[in-house]
Amino acid sequence: ISITLYPTTPFTINNVPLVVDLTGTAAAADGYSMISCDVEEVSVKIEGNRSKVGTLSSENLVAYAVIPNITTAGTKNLSIAVKSTDGTEFTVKSISPSSVNVKVDKIKTVTLDVMADLTNVESIKGSIINEDAVVVTPATVDVTGPAQLVSQIKHASVAIESATEIGATAKLVSEKLTFCDSNGTTILVDDSSNLQYDLTQYTVDIPVQYTKEMDITYQL
Repeated sequence: ISITLYPTTPFTINNVPLVVDLTGTAAAADGYSMISCDVEEVSVKIEGNRSKVGTLSSENLVAYAVIPNITTAGTKNLSIAVKSTDGTEFTVKSISPSSVNVKVDKIKTVTLDVMADLTNVESIKGSIINEDAVVVTPATVDVTGPAQLVSQIKHASVAIESATEIGATAKLVSEKLTFCDSNGTTILVDDSSNLQYDLTQYTVDIPVQYTKEMDITYQL
């Protein structure tokens, strides 16, 4: 009797995975890629034939971002739609959340010089570090990432993390690489920045020169 009187029924399904795919869009043709998005799953309320929608689960549905004509980099607020993966028809009554913030940008690769950060390195009394002759090996690093971020980076810096005092020419090693802008300010980079570069050990050759105080004498 229930099926005869009420052939359709509303049904809520949670944890439907969200897909953001730029393939085949004008954005992809212009070289844009998705950098990040702030939604992974949605809840959807659907209505349809009771005997069909009643058997659906999150495994039978996919949520997707509706891709407009994207022509610039940045964060875009895109609407979300839902469809079945097996052809089952239904009416979408609501989606939560109903939109997603997607960051898009072009991907850029640059080769950066690697400089030494000697903030934690000091020479003993009677010696000085010849900073102009410091050599870092390898001297460059290839960095790939979002163009807006990569374009801000002017050089990489390898830091000696622990406080070190040297009294002679030294060879120190470090794996801590940071990135700096044109003013030498460190650019904060984390996993969400989507920067890719080889993790390696850097060798820093630090030459030391010696100083000596001498009395000055003169003869008239």
